[in-house]
Amino acid sequence: MQKKMLNPIFLRIKYIAIFFVLLKATAVIAQDAKYFNVQELYESTSPPPADYTAVIDDALDQIRGSGVGGVLYFPPGIYNTKGNHDVSMINGLVIRGSGISATILDITDVRNDLFYWSKDSNITAHTYRDFTVTSSVNREDG
Repeated sequence: MQKKMLNPIFLRIKYIAIFFVLLKATAVIAQDAKYFNVQELYESTSPPPADYTAVIDDALDQIRGSGVGGVLYFPPGIYNTKGNHDVSMINGLVIRGSGISATILDITDVRNDLFYWSKDSNITAHTYRDFTVTSSVNREDG
């Protein structure tokens, strides 16, 4: 009994088709996700806020409400915040800076961590990258 060989061209076309289906699915997910640039969120106020706590919380609330995840982007700069930002119940969250020497998130409250989530929030797919966390105050815990 002779085994039937699949045509190599057919296999290439099949794999290319699968690739484009996956690429399209990724594009749809990315298209639906929310994108927030922290500096653009405060444009209605001038000068920039001394504390970004409310701006960050508002963006996280909008990402949470979208149900599809999103990106919270920090351009180069120093962002003072009281911290204690709730990332519970947000799946597919990316918090991204412009590089560890370019973006600094400075916690100004001695009692708070920068981000937190409840232990029963069942979050998935969080990415935190390209920023440095500092504290301009002597921290009590964390």
